[in-house]
Amino acid sequence: MKIRQTLIFLAACIVLHSCARTYQVVPLAHNDPAMASILVYRKSLADINAGVKIYCNDTFIGRVGLYRYIKWTVGPGHYVIKARSSKNAMYSLDVVAGGEYQLIVKKTVGVPTGVKLELAKGPVQTHAIQPPQIKRK
Repeated sequence: MKIRQTLIFLAACIVLHSCARTYQVVPLAHNDPAMASILVYRKSLADINAGVKIYCNDTFIGRVGLYRYIKWTVGPGHYVIKARSSKNAMYSLDVVAGGEYQLIVKKTVGVPTGVKLELAKGPVQTHAIQPPQIKRK
């Protein structure tokens, strides 16, 4: 019985730890008609690490935990967004000024499990989600 309780406690700790590890090292997106914003939302528990690392054109943007997001501003142009976990994912975006681009990090099937990036089918409702913590590089 104690083993079962311990396993449940450890699983809860892993999930909570994953949720708490959301931060970004770039400023949070702001409204600027000459710029565009990119939002990455993590929809599922991809693996038991402390978060999925997000890169934009090989520049580290931040780490996104379960049911959390990061959002930053970019100028018009071509961007490659990467999600790094036990398996890596990549998504290419051609960004225009004033655009809002939302990507979803989803779990892949297989061993080991990893992540994939997809364009959101509808707007991600972030008003009820705590914004990411901003850290210095």
